[in-house]
Amino acid sequence: MLKDEGLPAAFRALGETDDLTVGELPVRRLPDVLETTAYLLVAEVTRQGARFVTGAVVNDWFSLDLRVQAERLELGELPDRVRAVDGTLEVRPGHVVLRVPLRSDR
Repeated sequence: MLKDEGLPAAFRALGETDDLTVGELPVRRLPDVLETTAYLLVAEVTRQGARFVTGAVVNDWFSLDLRVQAERLELGELPDRVRAVDGTLEVRPGHVVLRVPLRSDR
């Protein structure tokens, strides 16, 4: 679904099996590696208690905001994956924020 229809549809599909509400997201397609990174993050955090996701593209940056009920998250290799696309991942109680440039030097 991600490959064919993009992030909004893929996140809504996650919401069909988990308690995830999908808010406003960019309609435009992003580079495959960014969509995949965002999807993997949301899928993992949703399994651990994400309840709401929203995102936007502003000034050549994609940002994703997740509201989370879990107090601690286990993200495995996801922080490394985010760094590999020159992004940042901010994790604090109740909140996860992903920021990724649409253009990368890598």
